[in-house]
Parts: sequence; C-alpha cells; structure tokens
Amino acid sequence: MKDVDDFKQTIGRGTRLNLTEKPFQNKYWFTILDYRGSTELFFDSKFDGEPYDWEIEKWEKGEKKTTKKKSKRKKKTEDVTKGIKQKDRPVVDGFEVDLASRIFYKLDADGNHLKMFEFEEYTKEKIRKLYPDEMKLYKLLKEPEQRKTFKEKLQKLQINFQEFQILTENTDKDAFELLISVAYGGKVISRREKVSKIKKRQPFKKYKEIARKVLEVILDLYADVGHRELENPKNLLQLPQLKKIGSPIEIVKEFGGVIEYQKAVDFLSQII
Repeated sequence: MKDVDDFKQTIGRGTRLNLTEKPFQNKYWFTILDYRGSTELFFDSKFDGEPYDWEIEKWEKGEKKTTKKKSKRKKKTEDVTKGIKQKDRPVVDGFEVDLASRIFYKLDADGNHLKMFEFEEYTKEKIRKLYPDEMKLYKLLKEPEQRKTFKEKLQKLQINFQEFQILTENTDKDAFELLISVAYGGKVISRREKVSKIKKRQPFKKYKEIARKVLEVILDLYADVGHRELENPKNLLQLPQLKKIGSPIEIVKEFGGVIEYQKAVDFLSQII
C-alpha cells in the first residue's frame, strides 16, 4: 500500500462499531497487524499512535533466533488533527439516554453541505420520488428481482438497508416493509411475528416432507436475518442449517430438480 489516502481509510475501518453483535458493541480500541511495512511509509504518531517494535524470528540449525527491529520513520504525513480537540467516545452509565434526532447531510461533489435532513425524511422523500404509487411499490417488492433493483436504487442515493434498520432501531423488522412504512406510513411487525403468522397458514403443504422442512428452515432464516440470504437460492444450499438435512444435490432432488427448487424459493419470497 503506497497511497496515504488508502492507508488512512484502511486504518479508519478499525474504528467502525458493530452495534448489533456482541462482543463488538463495546469496542474502544483495535490492533493493526502490519505485515508489509506500510506504517513505515506513513508514520504519524499523533494520528496513529506509536507502533510496536518488530520481532523477527529466524531458525538456524534447529535453533530459533529472535532479533528486535525498530520501526523506521521514513516519511511523515501532514498533521490533520492540528487544532482539533480530541474527545473520547462518550459512555453513559446509570441512566437512560434517548436519541434526540438523526441527521443526514446531502453533499455536493466537493463534499460541501448543501442541505440537512432528518434521515427518515430524506429516505421518505427519495422513495416517494422513485415510486409515487404505494400499492404498486408493495407489489413490486414481492418479486425478488424487483427487490434487488429497489435496493440498488436506494444504495445509489446512499440509503443502506442495514444502516437504516440500525439507525431507526428496527433490526428485527423486514427492511423493505420498514422503508415502505417510512415513506407511506403504516405499522410494521417483526419478522419473527410475521413468520409465525405465515406458518399458521401452512403454505408448504403441497411439497414433500423433506422439501417442506427445507422451506421452513429458510423461513426461519428470514426471521433471523431478513432477505439477505434469500437473494441467492444457490448459496442457500451451502448453509449449515440445510446441510444437516442433506447435500445440495439431495435437497434439489426432493423438489424435483433445480428449476422446481428455484420456483419454491421464489414462492417463499413472495409470501413474505
């Protein structure tokens, strides 16, 4: 890595927080393992902190020899933190804290602020502009390919499904239904509650026992993680939950072939 921007971006990834999974919810530090000596090119103690000294192990005639090497300071980057007062990540204990607002800044090509929105308002505006008819949008999102197109359009507008769920504290809801609700109103139930209602209708009665079990596992998977796994039916066959039932070839045979298996997964996608 020989570009300072790429280097700083890579280091920055270590600062990201995962608010949905333990133990990553309480993350206050991270470690950089540099196997290529990139830190030598862009060393900046004020920005990156002091790196550890290297220990180099060599084996000669069955004996290990360890030598220490100090990091060389070949180049120093511009101090981008100069004049900025550094603050620790705030941690509040002992009482509840509410989120007052979520703000989205729309930027121009140079990174200048053009307009400030509440995040939900920005999302609502964009979805309504793309799909003025609520019922037409709802029907479109029953089709896997249309869902994919919808997702791609919103990503181009910097609306990420997973981030939106986290920001609005709705990780247990269906992302597509949540976005429709934000745009046009209406209540959204959790995926697990939705799956429970679907199972009561017994929609897989026409399938053989093994095929029915496979579809029920996929339905439970949707309740856990949403549409993400359903986007590629072929990859579903590699999941540990389905491998317990049978190999990909055995599972496909239970449906009567690849085409029928694909149709069954598409049917499942439509009923959710």
